Amino acid sequence: MRFRLFLVVLVCSASAYAQFDLGVSGGGYVYELWEHDPQSGRSSASFSSAQAFPWSIGLNYREQGPQSVRFATGFQFVHREFSAQYAGGGMGSGYDKWVDVSLDMLYWNLHPEIRLSERGNMVLRTGLQFGWLLNSAVEGRSISWSQGSGSTPPSNTETEVKEQFASDFKGDTRFLVGLGFRVPLGERTFLTVDPYWNTALSSLLNDIELSISSRGCDAGILVGLAWQQRGLGFWRGLKAGSPRRLSE
Repeated sequence: MRFRLFLVVLVCSASAYAQFDLGVSGGGYVYELWEHDPQSGRSSASFSSAQAFPWSIGLNYREQGPQSVRFATGFQFVHREFSAQYAGGGMGSGYDKWVDVSLDMLYWNLHPEIRLSERGNMVLRTGLQFGWLLNSAVEGRSISWSQGSGSTPPSNTETEVKEQFASDFKGDTRFLVGLGFRVPLGERTFLTVDPYWNTALSSLLNDIELSISSRGCDAGILVGLAWQQRGLGFWRGLKAGSPRRLSE
């Protein structure tokens, strides 16, 4: 619902009347995942990359103009593949999992731009990324064990794991820092080069169900094209339509 509402507002604002860029980009990144704040002595997690070329695609909306700080937002699709081993439980029972994981993530990037050059073709970006898990696939094996008690004997059961939309993972929130370079190719067409780094503020593992938390970081670069549009733009449209402005 939030995604649809954002698109409606963005499209409607683009049809108003300043300048802004609409762009598309793609590129690669490197990443790291690690365990964070284990909640019990039995909880543990480790990760290793299984992706030869981690890739990402972005759709961007960036306002232009003489302001020192400008509004920018967009969506970034990220594909992740890795191997994971995680375990949890208490004194009497628990589980261990060894799985290969494939995740398709969508991030809403909300990161204002700070001008670093007179023409505004070099900027610093900083802000947040809000992530949704679109799809997941998990394959491997799991062992559930119990020490038993009273008349219940100890058990050790191994099962095959093969799941789509696995409940063990979810979307995370990240803090982003990046640079942006905008090179003119024509009157209204630009080459964009966007190196970035982010760090996770919440867990990619479902810490509520698993009692295990993870953190991670990415470093990458996106290269693409942007097309300059004429219009009031999203942020300026909000300011122009504010109650204070309407009463003037």
